[in-house]
Amino acid sequence: MPSSTPWPTDLGTFTARVLGDLARKNFDLGIRCRRCGRHAVFAAPDVIMLYVARRIPMALPLDMSPFRCRCGSRDVELIPVQQRFRPDPLPQPIPQPIYIKEPGQPRTAGKRARG
Repeated sequence: MPSSTPWPTDLGTFTARVLGDLARKNFDLGIRCRRCGRHAVFAAPDVIMLYVARRIPMALPLDMSPFRCRCGSRDVELIPVQQRFRPDPLPQPIPQPIYIKEPGQPRTAGKRARG
């Protein structure tokens, strides 16, 4: 049966049990929408940090609840993607602010213990 992905996904005899197994074997994580067919590929360590932060179990088959396609569908599947299929050079991430201070707001520091 031909694959519907633009890259080979054959894992050979390797069997992953948890998300970290794929990261250790140098796989990225492809998320494919079953409704529109769109593919998005994420670096495995980034997905692992997301799952750890949200306390979502990382056992495979993976809970796909954090992912939603641009078409609005949550019907997505995980596809391991070998890192050799990454574009060269990789697109640079866009820095995001950790917080925003609006004009006129007082500067706040951590609360100090009084005593």
